[in-house]
Amino acid sequence: MKLLMLCREPRLYSCQRLKEAAMQCGHEMDILDPNRCILKLTENSPHFDIYYQPKEGDTYLLPDYDAVLPRFGTTSTKMGCAVLRHFQAKGVYCLNKERAFLIARDKWQSLQILREQGIAIPNSQLSGVDAEPKTTIQKMDLPLIIKTLNGSQGIGVMLMETSQSAVSILETLKQANVPVLLQDFIDEARGEDIRCFVIGDKVVASMQRMGREGEFRANFHRGGSAQKLF
Repeated sequence: MKLLMLCREPRLYSCQRLKEAAMQCGHEMDILDPNRCILKLTENSPHFDIYYQPKEGDTYLLPDYDAVLPRFGTTSTKMGCAVLRHFQAKGVYCLNKERAFLIARDKWQSLQILREQGIAIPNSQLSGVDAEPKTTIQKMDLPLIIKTLNGSQGIGVMLMETSQSAVSILETLKQANVPVLLQDFIDEARGEDIRCFVIGDKVVASMQRMGREGEFRANFHRGGSAQKLF
């Protein structure tokens, strides 16, 4: 099979490891940056053309791929999803469709879907940018977590221990027109969490993440550590 991985940083270990595994199975794999793609809609068939502009060399029409593996980061969500929609329209199998990315990159929408499916989540609250911060925090217990709706690697996640600090941050974000969600702070977690990898309805792997000393976030990118559970 001829496979395509969409990734901003093809040199990342995870990307190279996946390419290595694909080649060991007898497949070919290209790794391309979605932000260097040029999408074209045409009147004549095949209607959905995708060109690629490399850092060096001429722009070329992408060949036919059997499947697409998207692994682009949050900064590439908009263009990455547009590229995925093009491939989907061409009938190419995409491991994750663009809707899955849009849901996963929106913390509030993800929480809504988890709750709809009966999965326990911390008490959470989303307020519009015109809601008054002082009124907003009255419906939450302290300490609380403030999160921007988009973000990864622990960026945009803040622990507020007093109402004064929470109101100050909310007023600043309101001024910048940044919507946020509030959540209960799970103190007993002690800066640890468990990340599970699910395929279909089965957990196929999991790991425990632990924040560095004094850090409430367990993100590896924030200096935390991780260990395999199974």
